[in-house]
Amino acid sequence: MRILWLAVLFAGLVQPGAAQAQQQDFDVDVVDLLKRIDANLFPASGQLFIRIHNETPRGPGVETSLYAARDGGERWAALIAAPASLKGRTLMRQGDEMRVRLPGELGYRHQGWVDSFVGGSFGNVDLFPEPWSDAFDAVVQGRAGPLANLVLTPKDAGRFPFKRLTAVVDVKLAVPIEVRQFGSGNRLIKILHYKDPVPFPYGHTRPRVVEAINGLNTGYSSIMEYGDIVDRAFTEADLAFENLPRVGVLLK
Repeated sequence: MRILWLAVLFAGLVQPGAAQAQQQDFDVDVVDLLKRIDANLFPASGQLFIRIHNETPRGPGVETSLYAARDGGERWAALIAAPASLKGRTLMRQGDEMRVRLPGELGYRHQGWVDSFVGGSFGNVDLFPEPWSDAFDAVVQGRAGPLANLVLTPKDAGRFPFKRLTAVVDVKLAVPIEVRQFGSGNRLIKILHYKDPVPFPYGHTRPRVVEAINGLNTGYSSIMEYGDIVDRAFTEADLAFENLPRVGVLLK
């Protein structure tokens, strides 16, 4: 039944202008919905443990484990714990600026939204996202039972490596089910499937598993599994770029 709902929602897409005029008919307060989704996906400030499995046409890749810290969405820090070939790689993000430090290097490297700190189908835009309510304008394009179809457009045009998102969300649970990223010319870049919603220690229910499928080559995919996500207060100084060499101490 859920697969049928998804098919109906995507088949019934209308133009954004028409959606704005019709969205009240679907009985969805889209601004409130985005805020509830943000609250469910991550604590305002917290620490996360994540495992990522990459799949390629040649078979499974190496599993990557990392710790991450978040403060409000604008500031992130991350540390790769495994495999041995990547262990100790660290990242700091402030707004759109991301700096990565590799073990044994004194300096750092710059990365952007389209790059991937861990490799595979998850880009930094997926790993260290902005809150939806801050980054996007949204309209409702359809409703089927508890599921609604949203179109999200970046408030800052050109900021992200996609032009728009379409998202199927569970309105009652306030969690995404499927997100599609589209580039110029309506080109499908990536599909994200959100699975297994479970309660986490920070008091919210969110999908435990996210699968990313490369829209240009479906032979490549990645699965992200969230372990612990807990409330933890981080200060602005904690997540300052000056602490990039000390992320391992910060996340212990």
